[in-house]
Amino acid sequence: MRIENAIHELRGSDVPEKRSEEVRRRRQAPKTGDVVEISTQARVLSTSSITSADVDAVSDVRQARIDAVRQRVSEGFYDRPEIREAIADAVLDSGLVDGVRGEARQVNEARQEISNVPDVRADRVDQAKQRIATGFYDLEATQDEIGRRLSESLIG
Repeated sequence: MRIENAIHELRGSDVPEKRSEEVRRRRQAPKTGDVVEISTQARVLSTSSITSADVDAVSDVRQARIDAVRQRVSEGFYDRPEIREAIADAVLDSGLVDGVRGEARQVNEARQEISNVPDVRADRVDQAKQRIATGFYDLEATQDEIGRRLSESLIG
């Protein structure tokens, strides 16, 4: 005797039917949690087939856009300040230049720091004058050290 038959005998003949109905109801009931939505465009694409003519048409469309941009350039459309500003805003908003923007900020900060350094450091000039007066540069050890540093800077 099979187990199914034993359950059928114990519970009655409507148990498998009740179970089937419950399974069917659970499968049809909406689930909570993740949701998948397929856009109208995706549905249209799934029912259509793309041919080589469609691919060729895309390149024609691109060429048409290129021709339109060339026409606008020749007419001076992009010379208008508001158009240039709109293009610049679009480029900045795209995030493509964020890295460059950060580097530009660092360069500007470095320029600011350099601009704060005087062209002539009076303290170093005073030190050199004092060393000349005391004969520091006439010492053989000092001349050897100067020669060594010069040759290192020239040779690398």
